[in-house]
Amino acid sequence: MKIVDAVLVIISIIALLGSVIAGYAIMQVGSSLQMLGANSGLGEIPGLQNSINLFNTLLLFGWVWVIAVIISSLYAIRIGVERIRKKKK
Repeated sequence: MKIVDAVLVIISIIALLGSVIAGYAIMQVGSSLQMLGANSGLGEIPGLQNSINLFNTLLLFGWVWVIAVIISSLYAIRIGVERIRKKKK
């Protein structure tokens, strides 16, 4: 079981790093959309504004996913480290 706990910690660290990278990508896309929406020439097109609003909603769901993965990864890392420490004693 010691190997399984170590694998749990490693996979959790990888998931944590992946969610941090995904959060950074979401920030970059969100700021790009804000710049696109702030442009006065493109802001007058109603279809474009509706698309930007829809994509902002999808970005919000992405943030919820990123936060959930970060929380679950931290919890899994904590549990895995506690199990490894218990078995050594």
